[in-house]
Amino acid sequence: MDTFERAFKLGCTAVFAFVFSRRLDRTVTALLLGHSLNFLLNSHAVSALRSMNLSFYTEWDEFDAYATNLLDNLTERSWVKTIYVTGSLNDNRNEWQPGSDLDVIVIRKPGITNGIKAVFGALLVRFSATVNLFPLDIYFFDKEGTLEDRLIDKQEKLIPYSNQNNRNKR
Repeated sequence: MDTFERAFKLGCTAVFAFVFSRRLDRTVTALLLGHSLNFLLNSHAVSALRSMNLSFYTEWDEFDAYATNLLDNLTERSWVKTIYVTGSLNDNRNEWQPGSDLDVIVIRKPGITNGIKAVFGALLVRFSATVNLFPLDIYFFDKEGTLEDRLIDKQEKLIPYSNQNNRNKR
């Protein structure tokens, strides 16, 4: 999560708290409700289930079909600058197994309008993954510099995704 998305989420939580609160006990309830909705709608619940070995996409063909559709749809968005697939499905590692999740980083184009589109696009992509019980770990960044700061494996070679190179087929 980058600056723009963080501001959006905090703003939504603050609005939620303001709308539903007139007293302190309601403010606490509204904040808890806002955080719970964020957890449920942003595919965190599916990731939590996956970490407990409860995976719903155990066949490569099903996983690949959903992942390819998701990535191809993202490439068509006007606000997307670059998409990277990281983690075990990076083209260099190619280590998919039942229970793997799809790790994606999306760099958005600059500008307020693109930031707003990216925030709502992120919400939609994560919500769709949650509804479909797809294990998705996706980050939306404002700029390429954030990517280098956030990479866990600094040695990982990232290859931008495009529907021409269409990831690793099995």
